[in-house]
Amino acid sequence: MQSHTIFIGATRYAEYCAAGYQLLLSAGCRLIENKKSGPYSEKELIEIGGQLSGVICGCEVWDETTISAAPNLKVIVKFGVGYDNIDLEAAKRHHVQVANCPGLNAISVAEHTFALLFSCLREIPMLDRSTREGKWERKVYPDLFHANMGILGFGAVGQAIAARAQAFGVHLFAYDKFPDEKAAERLGVRLCPLDEVLRVSDILSVNLPALPETFHLINEEHIAEMKDGVVIVNTARGILADEQAVAAALCNGKIGAYGSDVYEHEPMRGQSPLASCWNTVLTPHLAGESRNSYARIGQATAEGVLAVLSGTPLAHRLA
Repeated sequence: MQSHTIFIGATRYAEYCAAGYQLLLSAGCRLIENKKSGPYSEKELIEIGGQLSGVICGCEVWDETTISAAPNLKVIVKFGVGYDNIDLEAAKRHHVQVANCPGLNAISVAEHTFALLFSCLREIPMLDRSTREGKWERKVYPDLFHANMGILGFGAVGQAIAARAQAFGVHLFAYDKFPDEKAAERLGVRLCPLDEVLRVSDILSVNLPALPETFHLINEEHIAEMKDGVVIVNTARGILADEQAVAAALCNGKIGAYGSDVYEHEPMRGQSPLASCWNTVLTPHLAGESRNSYARIGQATAEGVLAVLSGTPLAHRLA
């Protein structure tokens, strides 16, 4: 294979994706790595675009402007599942193949979902702070046992959440546009319309993709349909929730607590209305980032890039 330059937008790839990193080096690729704490800007992508044959995409944006600045670009493989930062139509116009890595970080996202959920249910961050301050606050919290847990989006992540939720003895409900009935039966999940899941859930896990029809799905109207004091966890995409509506519902008690790993504008840097609500638990879009998932996705992304550059079929192709 001739020498190619690959941009790695996913951070700490060399450290956590050693097998994939070595695979690219062994193929003779020159690597440009994102060593920042956040994504490359449009200006930075344009500056390197002319060198690139392939991209392992993190959170940086590949749209008409950045893709057109990379005339030799052949392939973008998303480090993860969500590809809302990649303009598929622009990629098609410029004959750039695009793929993602579905299911490979599902376990990590499911585990992070429960970390956020228990932090919300039992106010762990607040109690940690108050205990360090010398206080000794006594409270009574709801059990997860026998609660109604709704899962919006019953793909790989939703199913991984359901599998783990079984151990806590919850009643499981799920909504998905294309439901997997066999998985639901295996996991003891009742598949329902969206409005029913919203209505019956004590706890709601948001795991839908970012699509035009899911934009601000968690909005004032849908929040009004939910139980008073519902706990919501969003580890999918920030645009699924209207943060102004969520913040208002947190302040008036309609939503009991909100755990989120994703935001309408990222990096959030405290700009979201969620940051001023005491009953939120917020993490910086890292639910899918575990050592095991990085290793799996690193291998898959490297193989995907090299497949296109060597003329072989691309798995999980989106464009």
